[in-house]
Formats: sequence, C-alpha cells, structure tokens
Amino acid sequence: MWYYGTLARTAWVDRGINQYPLAASTDKKLYYHEFGQDDGSTNPVSAISANIESAQIDLDQGDKFALVQKIIPDVTFRDSTNSDPVASLTVKTANFPGANFNETSSGNVTRSATTPIEQYTDQLRIRLRGRHFVFRIESTATGTQWRLGVPRIDVRPDGRR
Repeated sequence: MWYYGTLARTAWVDRGINQYPLAASTDKKLYYHEFGQDDGSTNPVSAISANIESAQIDLDQGDKFALVQKIIPDVTFRDSTNSDPVASLTVKTANFPGANFNETSSGNVTRSATTPIEQYTDQLRIRLRGRHFVFRIESTATGTQWRLGVPRIDVRPDGRR
C-alpha cells in the first residue's frame, strides 16, 4: 500500500507506453516516477526520505508489559547506488493507548563494506519495556534503496505493573 505525501504534481500519465509513470509539476517540468532512489527535481540531487512504521504491537491485548531485548532487522540494500547505504531502525514503547511514547532506542542498519554480497546487521541489542511498541525504519541518504523482510523481535512478557 502506498501512502500519500506532499508532491507538487498537476497531471499524471500511468506507465503503459512509457516504462515509468510520468508526472507534470508546478515547476513546469516532467518527472519520471518509480525510477531511481533520489529526487531529481533538485540540483544537487537530494535524497527521498523513506520510512515505514508498524502498527502498535502488544502482548495479551496490552494486559501485560512487553520487554523488547533484541531485533534481527532483515533489511537488504539491493540496487542501492550508495557505496555505504544506511537505514535507521527505531523502536518506541508506550504504557497506555494514546499516550506519548516514553522510551526510544535507535540503531543503524548497514551493509558490510568488506564483502560484495549483501549482508544484514545480524542483530540489534536493546532494552525497552511498555504495554505496546512500534518499530520504524527510515533512510535519508542519497542512492539508498532498502527492502524490509521479516524482522524478528525478541519480546517477553514482563508483568502487569
């Protein structure tokens, strides 16, 4: 599912006879979409900020606190043009629905520069506690393209305080 954002576009042509969708902008230029990793409307080229955030995750419908201790992120950087692509993974917890997140832990997910094959950061060790948590992965560097697989999260019940 795609989410909307703020793009100054006035007309679109879906792909069909063209390989990529084409859009007219308020700056009187035409832009290909879904092509490359960066924003071609600026000079110098700027990164497109990309992120995805999970819904709130809880244990036993939020009746028990969850202790999050480790994450295996399962992120790949296939087709990145950046020689050292990086994405940030953030985990946030809250104690009650609608409450502000009270604890946050972040870590960088990077591809190893020592081997030409794709490597994942094997694990991120964190220690967060709350009734529910969310995780978010994002990147803001040029030439960075990532794909999120199936993250594995070490979560344990931690009482009803």
